[in-house]
Amino acid sequence: MSTEQVRDMRRTFNLFDRALDGYKHLIVVPSSIRNEAAKHAVRYHLAHLRMFNIEQTEVDPYKAATWYGYFIWEHMRDKDRVPLVVTIHVLNHLLRKEPKKIGLDDFVIKQIVAFAKNHEGSAHIGSPIGTEPDGTEDKCCKHRDGNEDHAIGKVGIYTAFTAARRVLELYNPHRD
Repeated sequence: MSTEQVRDMRRTFNLFDRALDGYKHLIVVPSSIRNEAAKHAVRYHLAHLRMFNIEQTEVDPYKAATWYGYFIWEHMRDKDRVPLVVTIHVLNHLLRKEPKKIGLDDFVIKQIVAFAKNHEGSAHIGSPIGTEPDGTEDKCCKHRDGNEDHAIGKVGIYTAFTAARRVLELYNPHRD
């Protein structure tokens, strides 16, 4: 990853942080977790590029925001899933900044938020859902709501906005 690409990812993380700070009344995310999430997001991003053999010349802000927000949520595990909700709103903000200047409507955003709020994800990076590495029940997952089959994870959130971005390009070719 080039210095410029790292700088672009950092810009996206900063945008996310500003949005997240608007929710301080619900959740406070320490800088140590934000830093750790940034490291995880970069590592995951590089692994994602390798896995799908993607030659990237510039950073996809949708990926950067999704991976960063998801990893913050994985570390915080708040029951309201504020980092996932912020992720969705940041992605919609990015979509509105595209040349077409069209974002998803409130109904679709609420639907994606509902899917994200059902998502439990892995308990800790690298350990199975709901268990600690030693096999004991994970205390952070005791709020599990049992609706994981009706959920959307980090790749699903990213895919939803990538699809929306592509649809806007295809079906609004004359709108600038």
